[in-house]
Amino acid sequence: MFAVAWVFLLASVVLGVLLRWQAVQPWAWFDYPNWLHAHSHAAFLGWVFNAFFALAVREWAQGAQRRFYWTLFAVLQVANLGMLAGFPVQGYGAATIAFSTLHMAGGAVFGVFLWRSRAVPPSARACLRLAVVCMLVSGIGPLALGPMAALGLRDSALYPLSVYWYLHFQYNGWFILFPAAVILARAADRGDRSESPTVALVLLGTGIFLTFLVSALWLDPPGWVRGLALAGALSQLAGGVLFLAAVVPVWSGRTATGGRLEVRLLWVAFSAFFAKAVFQALACLPALSAVVDHRFTAITFLHWVFLLVVLPALVAAALSYGWIRDGTRTRLGLALAAAGIILTKAGLLYPVLAPAVGAPPLPAVSQILLAAAGMQLAGLVFVAIRCAAQRVEPRQGV
Repeated sequence: MFAVAWVFLLASVVLGVLLRWQAVQPWAWFDYPNWLHAHSHAAFLGWVFNAFFALAVREWAQGAQRRFYWTLFAVLQVANLGMLAGFPVQGYGAATIAFSTLHMAGGAVFGVFLWRSRAVPPSARACLRLAVVCMLVSGIGPLALGPMAALGLRDSALYPLSVYWYLHFQYNGWFILFPAAVILARAADRGDRSESPTVALVLLGTGIFLTFLVSALWLDPPGWVRGLALAGALSQLAGGVLFLAAVVPVWSGRTATGGRLEVRLLWVAFSAFFAKAVFQALACLPALSAVVDHRFTAITFLHWVFLLVVLPALVAAALSYGWIRDGTRTRLGLALAAAGIILTKAGLLYPVLAPAVGAPPLPAVSQILLAAAGMQLAGLVFVAIRCAAQRVEPRQGV
């Protein structure tokens, strides 16, 4: 399952390279929005959702449940392949909507099974259920688009807010809380008998719902809306600190027993999460509205969570399970991908921040972003080749 997820990750990065190429030498036949939909769905549902699915089966599927999970996984791949093939051709059309709906239904079934699973340790159960709530709540956004279009509301503020609703509860909820639940479950597997970090989860959950208001700041709302959005960002920061304090003692012994790379990757993920919360807090300041409303800022934020929070956390889990083998070549591949990620962030943020500080424009931004995407692809392919070339031995990790 994780190998399938990694293939979709590579597919999404290949599509990202093609999208970057259009800014350098566009192809007349290339429908950019349609291919962008294929890229985002491959990343969201083909990579992240499949990787989460693999982690859930590894941690919580028992006995006969595994056959059901494999059947559900196969259905989800039909939906993923249908979207991957359909979006470049028709964008949001009858076929892609049908495949998207199929995946949403399969995801809901998956969520129900996670909610009811008795294999989830008590310390991780509340976190996992909050993650499931965010995943299911995010689906309200796409489901609302059809009725709003039928009612002639496509040009209203509600239409883009419905899209932001989906993105928000995926990026700030599901993408964050599911890996957190796995971390808590792994800690329980290693003998940690701590209770669920209730206060941390309350703060994180409150922050998730309140920071949706950050997505509405482009409407220039009243000051109290900005205040609630800022309170949400600060709530996430406080919750993250308490969660980190609860799990760090479990990692302390791993740095000397073979888990160094996993721990470093988890620290990258946590650091990026805290930076994300700080960015959301700064976005609430009216003085920064010009920076926040820039298109590159939104792209940077989405890729920040995807590449600097979720990707390191999932690679750490894969190393822990033995799905990715640690070694010099693996680290070189990850380092090349990391360099591409950093270069991408610099290429996106420089045009946003340069006018504010009076810096000269950066030449060849499109070429830099294309090269960065190519570096990410090469690094991730290198890791895949490394894993395929040598049999992976499972081991206990973080």
